Amino acid sequence: MPTKRHSPQARANQATREGVIRCTEQVRGKTVKSIYVRVIEAGMTLLPDSEALYREWRRIVVQHGVSEIQAHDARLAAARYVHG
Repeated sequence: MPTKRHSPQARANQATREGVIRCTEQVRGKTVKSIYVRVIEAGMTLLPDSEALYREWRRIVVQHGVSEIQAHDARLAAARYVHG
């Protein structure tokens, strides 16, 4: 019995559900990975940077002695705090 081929959109939906972005198969000149990324981006809301976000990030960094890669994590925490 031949294997059923799924559409790129169906594969993108499956990858999004599983949280997996691995496939680099070419589909009509585009990689399936780029299709997955577009599906994920469609569910995102971009939030603006603001002075409030910077102030909260700085407070976290100074108060907790954050350095190196954890500074990025502190920025994510600050963004969540500022944007609710």
